[in-house]
Amino acid sequence: MLPHWLLYMVFRKQGAITYFARKPSRMMITCSQEIAAFHYEEGEKVKAAKRKAAEETLLFILERLDQQVKENDGYFYDDTLSSADLTFVALLDYLNFMCKSDLIENYENLKLLEKKVLLLPKIKNWIERRPVSEF
Repeated sequence: MLPHWLLYMVFRKQGAITYFARKPSRMMITCSQEIAAFHYEEGEKVKAAKRKAAEETLLFILERLDQQVKENDGYFYDDTLSSADLTFVALLDYLNFMCKSDLIENYENLKLLEKKVLLLPKIKNWIERRPVSEF
């Protein structure tokens, strides 16, 4: 996961932050809450039910996020990098870890967005030198 201070530094260097980026950020928070609900559940029956509900929610949200990125030339808003793009990529590793799968494997536009963000010089540098972790 990318540290918040790094995301802040990327935006300071990029210029203005796009404040319209709240909707995708909220959608990713919803995804993380749904995934965490089943990931941390100990009861197998309840865990299975929560996982099924999360998968339905994820399908709904990821389809819309993918379409939004497509409509905005590879970003969530205004054809430019926003806090929503960074939040999405920052959360993605941990969400994939909790789901034990690649959440965006079927969403080409989201995969391209992830690649764009991970190739930003400061983020790329951090990823190359960060400590090794599970996710």
